Amino acid sequence: VAARELSARTLAQAEKDHKDELREAEQQHRKELKQKAQAERRFSCRKASEKLQKAREENRMVETNLNNLLDEHKARAKGVLKQSISDLESLSDKFSTTLVELEKTHVDQLDDVKKKSRDNLQRQRAASREKIKSLKARIDKLEQTNLELVDEGTKARRERRKAERKQERLAAIAASRLERMNDAKDKAEELAAENDALKEELEIHKEQVRDYEDVLKECARIKDSEGRGGLRWPRWMVLFVIEMLANGTAPSAIPENIRSAHWTLYGKAPTELPGVDFCRKCRTVMDRFNECMVGMLLARGKMKTCHTDGTNRRQTAFEAFVIGLEMENQDVLKNILVSSCIFMETEDADGCVDGLERKLEHIRHALKRVREVMSENGHSPDEYDVPKPEDIRMESLGENNGAIITDSCHHARKEQQVIEKKVGGTTHKIDCANHTRCVVVKNQMIALNEHTTELVKDSIDNIAPILPVTT
Repeated sequence: VAARELSARTLAQAEKDHKDELREAEQQHRKELKQKAQAERRFSCRKASEKLQKAREENRMVETNLNNLLDEHKARAKGVLKQSISDLESLSDKFSTTLVELEKTHVDQLDDVKKKSRDNLQRQRAASREKIKSLKARIDKLEQTNLELVDEGTKARRERRKAERKQERLAAIAASRLERMNDAKDKAEELAAENDALKEELEIHKEQVRDYEDVLKECARIKDSEGRGGLRWPRWMVLFVIEMLANGTAPSAIPENIRSAHWTLYGKAPTELPGVDFCRKCRTVMDRFNECMVGMLLARGKMKTCHTDGTNRRQTAFEAFVIGLEMENQDVLKNILVSSCIFMETEDADGCVDGLERKLEHIRHALKRVREVMSENGHSPDEYDVPKPEDIRMESLGENNGAIITDSCHHARKEQQVIEKKVGGTTHKIDCANHTRCVVVKNQMIALNEHTTELVKDSIDNIAPILPVTT
């Protein structure tokens, strides 16, 4: 008793020390994550702020240079234009004055002077036109330069907005990381609570095992009864019951069917018959038998299609699982019903896919037990062409370019994505034709009902309300 108490105290002290170490490690890890997230957030914000300030300064410099250059070119063009107009006016005044003087003094040379003046004026006009043309070209060039500078300013503003958006995105990433850190903290607390619950459950199971050992010791003292209950039925009887179960016969009807068959063949009643309880238990044997057959087919064939559909009743989710196999020397796919009802632990897509994988693991275990029993009885499984459990893999669906067929609802599409991610390789996602047909027919019925209601609406209103007539 003292040793037990010492062992219990030592175990309690070890568990307490272990919890303290876990708590300290968790606090240190949480502190490091928090410091790392804060440092990354400060660094990202500082870099984004520097880039934004630099972009703003460059934009202001570009706009200032652009305005100065534009004002300078405009002033220069105005001065040149005013000088040209002034030169033209002075030439016109000079020509008028010269013409008047010539008329007064040299009447006989008036025609020659007019001609020379006219030619000179035309040359001056042509020169002025050329000068104006060059000035217009210069103005067009300045306007093009102005447009290019405006474009550069626009690009600078876009870069500034891009930097602002990047800063917002980095801030959102920092917030998301902080949220994930808090979620990890909550999950660690949940795992600690679950660990404590598992320890309590382990203690309960230990007590149950001790109770079962006592029961087994008592049962070993009991002798076999004198009836059939202490014996076993031969293998052919088990196979006979399984065959009738496979044909859809109810377990309660199998004993009477055997009695009728015996009367028909031998003209007398049988001395012994299997009970209804035995027939019901044979359903479990048949289920294991089906798992072995399904496992052999899945291991020998190539997975080409994976068809799953589920529903729930009374807050319990279950799914059917069908796999299409490509067999050797066969041109058509063979659809294998892996299970018509797989109960799921959770209703989300990940939980449903885990349920499908759990069912495949049961089939692999059944195939493994077949090989082990054959080896124990002196038979080589490879000699009888019994496949290995490792040949049953969901990844072969992606390796064979298979198709994942589900319903068209959001839950089924999420389940498609989870299966596609797990199997890898190349897969194709296809909506079930039966569900798609039901969707089309349902919408057609709704439209037809609305159309019929519109047609007979006036007639329906004339019928007495007490009569149960609707569309």
